Amino acid sequence: HQWFGNLVSPAWWDDLWLNEGFATFMAYYGAGLQGIQPEYETYKLKIQAISNVMIDDSSIFTESVLKEIDGDPTQILSSFSSITYQKGMGVINTLANVMGIEDFLGGIRQYLDDYAFSNADSEELGVILDAVDGAPDVSSIMNTYINEEGLPLVYVNVAVNEENPNTYDWTLRQQRFVKLGPAFYEKSDTLPDIITDEMVDAAAAQLWQLPINATNKDGTVVPLGIPNGVLSEETFGPVTYGSTDTQYVLFNPIDPAGNEDGVAIGLFNYFRVFYDDMSLGMIVDNFADLSAPNQFSIISDRFALMQGSYIEPTDYLDFVRNVADKILGSYTKGQSFPDY
Repeated sequence: HQWFGNLVSPAWWDDLWLNEGFATFMAYYGAGLQGIQPEYETYKLKIQAISNVMIDDSSIFTESVLKEIDGDPTQILSSFSSITYQKGMGVINTLANVMGIEDFLGGIRQYLDDYAFSNADSEELGVILDAVDGAPDVSSIMNTYINEEGLPLVYVNVAVNEENPNTYDWTLRQQRFVKLGPAFYEKSDTLPDIITDEMVDAAAAQLWQLPINATNKDGTVVPLGIPNGVLSEETFGPVTYGSTDTQYVLFNPIDPAGNEDGVAIGLFNYFRVFYDDMSLGMIVDNFADLSAPNQFSIISDRFALMQGSYIEPTDYLDFVRNVADKILGSYTKGQSFPDY
């Protein structure tokens, strides 16, 4: 809070995330720096914290990060929530991932210099981040994340190319993730009366500016051809990539640009991934080769999908059994297991 809140204060309570979200992000990031306490591996705690707030954010009644506050003390107090702190951190983590940590921190230093001993809002932060050399349209990504309620789910579907059976076609689709699951969008009779058709239609119409990262088994970026690397429409594809010897494509990998000075940072984008059976099977077959944070992320997403009835509990248990077999089979006597 020495920098975010004291040196530069939010212009009004609706921008509280500029205070609390940044302070939370910097607490995890600063403690993990080389020369501070990298052995604490605080990036793992950050990954867990963001995964946990996604549970809160999957409620159909969740609030947006940026919300209208007219000065009512009750509104102000209610804004000190996991959405402001942990989701705010998740949005910042996404921006740092999109820009790269050094460019992002450079933009933040400029933001602190420009508004030192003054006030700033989200729009003013976006202008500064957009001005960083080589930066994408960061403000558009940020604005959808802070203005839209809830969080996105990215469906990944892969099929064998009909014209060339030795290649694969990949299709992506985004939709708001809700813990009520597919029954919500189907307007099922089993839904509680408090859920209205208008609520369903509003959620179904939501779209984010989603930065999409994907890497292959070698850690190389997969050229999906998404314009500017941002999924702005509901669907994208099919795009042809890979061959029958493709081992897997990992979407939303953690620290896709590598680690800073050999220290993990825990950068990834704020959404869940729903792999279809084929794309998931490719990953499971090579699960032991993934880093522990990426293993955790995939397991977390599958558990959330099971909780929301996107997949059956038996499918989740089969998945856990399969990945456990892969992990255990890769270890030798006396080797320690990853700490999730």
